[in-house]
Amino acid sequence: ALDLAADILKRRGIENAVLNAGGDLNVLGKYAARPWNVAIRDPFGWQAVASVEMRPGEVLYTSGNYERYLEYDGERFSHIIDPRTGRPVTDIVSASVLHTVGTRADAAATALSVAGAKDWSRIADRMNVDLALLIDGKGKVYLTPGMAKRVKFHVTPTDVIVVEPTKQLALARHAFR
Repeated sequence: ALDLAADILKRRGIENAVLNAGGDLNVLGKYAARPWNVAIRDPFGWQAVASVEMRPGEVLYTSGNYERYLEYDGERFSHIIDPRTGRPVTDIVSASVLHTVGTRADAAATALSVAGAKDWSRIADRMNVDLALLIDGKGKVYLTPGMAKRVKFHVTPTDVIVVEPTKQLALARHAFR
């Protein structure tokens, strides 16, 4: 929906705008003469854990279990369901993807949440996602190398893990581009 809204704004001559739908962001142009600087929310509070300067035409989509959930008998049930188990995702509490296509970023953020800390980098590689930041339930931050270069932390994470793609996956990706 945000991709379509951005297209409508462009056709109507609007060059600079931020479109926000529930924390998913599309940007057009710049803010005055500088890039849009947007926050990535801390899933454990209301402050920003980090920020990133977005380039014209980029989108930042986040999937998380910290806003949309149900608590029943002391257990939290996220709206993100792992199709392998039929249970809510509990490992990754926030996954943000920076991309140029909103639908790709949205699908990838959810897929990376479901993949969890052990498998997210493989899924990111398969989806051609180069810019991602994930936070697990203990506050550990996982980043792609590209996102590590672009993100600025506002709070010090407990751990930061930058995951490089494997050589085999990097070669396979090169062959299909």
